[in-house]
Amino acid sequence: MSNSSQSKSKDPARQGRPRVEEPKLRRNLLKVYLSDEEEKAILAAFEASGKQSLSEYTRDILLARKTAYINVRELLTTLSKLGQEVSGAKAEVTKIADQIRETVQQGNILDDTTVQAFTCQLEAYVRIKRSIDASFRKLIQLK
Repeated sequence: MSNSSQSKSKDPARQGRPRVEEPKLRRNLLKVYLSDEEEKAILAAFEASGKQSLSEYTRDILLARKTAYINVRELLTTLSKLGQEVSGAKAEVTKIADQIRETVQQGNILDDTTVQAFTCQLEAYVRIKRSIDASFRKLIQLK
């Protein structure tokens, strides 16, 4: 029975999952001397990175690995602020849209006052839209 199982595993036509290689063992220690300020700065950056291991964080930095670090607290704070800005802007846009609708309904009487009112409302709408666009760009860039 062991012969048949051995012959099956040596069969080149039979394809299975490749063997998992053993992980690379890290046996080498790198000793670095730091001032108190340098240590505080590195530890602060490590905590902000969200990494679980200082060794992993240090290897990523020293080997210049392109790893994105997201400060979850900062991201949530930014998203919360952005949500408040968007909610406020949405209310303003709705208000302006209502005012534009009123102005258009009065459009049969196209005197200078109506045209100026419409122009002012349209300019306010454009300013708020630009503000919303800038907020979204800021969110995407995480600045």
